[in-house]
Amino acid sequence: MCCMYLLMNVFNLYPDLSLSHQLLFSAFFISCFGIPHGAIDNIIAHHKTGMNNIVFYTIYLIVFLVFLAVWYLHPTLALSTFLVISAYHFGESQLVKVIKSNSFNHLIFFLWGSWLIISLLFFNSVEIQEIAKTTTLFSVGTDTFSILPLLFYGTSVSLVLVLLILAFKNLISSNHLFQEVFTLFLLGLTFRLFPIIIGFTMYFVFLHSIRVMYHEYDFLKTRIKQLSRIAFIKLLLPNTIMFLFGLSIFLIIHFYNYFTLSLTEILIISISCVTVPHAFIMMKFYKDQIQVAQ
Repeated sequence: MCCMYLLMNVFNLYPDLSLSHQLLFSAFFISCFGIPHGAIDNIIAHHKTGMNNIVFYTIYLIVFLVFLAVWYLHPTLALSTFLVISAYHFGESQLVKVIKSNSFNHLIFFLWGSWLIISLLFFNSVEIQEIAKTTTLFSVGTDTFSILPLLFYGTSVSLVLVLLILAFKNLISSNHLFQEVFTLFLLGLTFRLFPIIIGFTMYFVFLHSIRVMYHEYDFLKTRIKQLSRIAFIKLLLPNTIMFLFGLSIFLIIHFYNYFTLSLTEILIISISCVTVPHAFIMMKFYKDQIQVAQ
């Protein structure tokens, strides 16, 4: 995490970096790490359920199209669903190997992920309001921003108390307790110091995506003989390239003004439509690990 700040110090040299340059900066790191961490969902699903690629891609495409239809019919519902699923997914990947009991794991995962998203919004509420003005797809009411302080402090206190209770009951080690509290502090500091796009990218790449890829690599080593890191990277490439190619087509179409959507809206919709099926696959991936950690 500290190495991340050394890398991101370059941003301090350009404090007035435009939104477009922030998106380019984030797109580079998300393309290198964020997209690849979900690029072997088909392989994970095969080793977890025996599902072949034809069945996997059929189900994946159906979920993708259904969620895309939800965006078309009810954007606010789609955005809310995306945030709820993302919250659980973020918390699950962060804590699944830390907590020794699964009695309330799902609620704790959701609480951690909710704190993450609320913190991101709380520390960047002014920027969020400015971005919201540029979108016609969904609206963010003033009431939402007015309750952010309450939500932030409420989830912060609740999460720290839950971690302390888990440590008291020996369901989380003292080392993990310190690491998690320190991580919360660093994340809050990140969201406070950096613009929302940069701050989220720092979390998504360095704390989430790379962590998940380590989990996936450790799992696949037990299923694929002599799986080297180079071989693992090669597994990530096909779907990563396919997604980036598809996204590039949408961006080119957007560039020629065939879409009425803004660039921000296109990115949110694209990411959400692949995040939803990915999150469900990772729930299955982590399920056995939660049971082992009882």
